[in-house]
Amino acid sequence: MKIFLCGFMGAGKTHLMKKLQTECGQKWDFIDLDDWLFERLKTPQDGHLGDCIQHLGWNKFRAMEKSSILEILTWKKNVCVSLGGGALNQDTLSAIKQNVGTLLIWVNTPIEICLKRIRGDLVRPLAKKSDQELNALYLERLPFYQQSHIQADDIDQSMNDLEAFVRKHVGSA
Repeated sequence: MKIFLCGFMGAGKTHLMKKLQTECGQKWDFIDLDDWLFERLKTPQDGHLGDCIQHLGWNKFRAMEKSSILEILTWKKNVCVSLGGGALNQDTLSAIKQNVGTLLIWVNTPIEICLKRIRGDLVRPLAKKSDQELNALYLERLPFYQQSHIQADDIDQSMNDLEAFVRKHVGSA
């Protein structure tokens, strides 16, 4: 089984993934796709993913992101992936949703909370954008998030349900 966590930057996808890892880590692989891509793409001069994106360009980065998602979908093991905020597009969404045994979970955190988290994190590639620009980006990505199998509106409240769901599937995997 594969679980992909999607949502806007600052939504708490990686936080949720780490909670799931603590609960179910022995039989699953856990990947923060942004961290995974950074490890694959970094040069000695790159201190964080934003540096990689700056020298690669967004188009090449998005192509690598898509390629990585498609690669992960071919794996024959249990994996939980925290996607970057912009990883979902028509191609990646279709590939994830058409893959049997794959679950897409939208970590639906209010944009106001996301913006507060983004403002304090200077290594996020888009953190320099204004709140208005980030809100427009959120609205652009929202239709993709809304096509998820499951919507987690409150991470802490949804955590018990998600842990139970993963535990159930780990037992049968």
